[in-house]
Amino acid sequence: DDVEDYYDTLADFTSSLPSSRHDYDDSNTVEEIMDPKTAALKRHEQRQAALSSQAVVSTQSTGMEAPTKDEIDQVFKKLKCVPGNKVCFDCNKVNPTWSSVTFGVFICLDCSSKHRNLGVHLSFVRSIDLDKWTWVQLRAMQIGGNANARTFFAANGCSTNDSVQKYNSRAARLYKKKLENQAQETQQRFRTQLHLDSAPKSPEVVKDVDFFEGILAPKSDPVPEAVVQPVPVTQPIAAEPVAPPPAVQPAFQPAFKPVPLKTTQQSY
Repeated sequence: DDVEDYYDTLADFTSSLPSSRHDYDDSNTVEEIMDPKTAALKRHEQRQAALSSQAVVSTQSTGMEAPTKDEIDQVFKKLKCVPGNKVCFDCNKVNPTWSSVTFGVFICLDCSSKHRNLGVHLSFVRSIDLDKWTWVQLRAMQIGGNANARTFFAANGCSTNDSVQKYNSRAARLYKKKLENQAQETQQRFRTQLHLDSAPKSPEVVKDVDFFEGILAPKSDPVPEAVVQPVPVTQPIAAEPVAPPPAVQPAFQPAFKPVPLKTTQQSY
């Protein structure tokens, strides 16, 4: 449905373009028609107004107030302290001030324009300083992050730096779906709580690992380690004394014993 809406919007926009510089209505100016930056800014403002209306409808349906500006600033103040979020997810520029809510990553201003060109059906871009946010969008940023996304993309064989290939890849589709579902579940659990109890961790095993598992899992008591009983030290067994071998008798025994000679003294 998002793809069809995107192409319908594109068709309406193309059909509304003037065929010449003088073919435009009174609500437009020559600068808006000729300057692409002005036209892009105007489209961004219109999109923000539409999103604000959607946020009001979402707030009325869920019964929860939207996060205030102070709450949004507190969330991003903590998230920007994470080492992986201090650089752009795509180009590694420092201090990114934009984000892709679809993938829960922080990006710089230049890369945010590339994400807009991809279309909202692939990447939905928000400013972390200027735009309004919903609770579900904040949850996506809290359980996502640059480090988790980078690890997941690498584990699923996506290492390209080309934005079109990266965000149209199988890894991007899997990550987008997992993050969207987990953000909804996290919001249902934490409601309007500002910070999550447990911070998400990157998967340790690099092979189709689901780091989302365990974020919402109930905490269990650690299994106590088995107590190893010391082995008593026993005295070594003394060796029995060994009798000396018997004396070896010569094989030949004389038949007689020699008789000592007697000496006699004669008196002269």
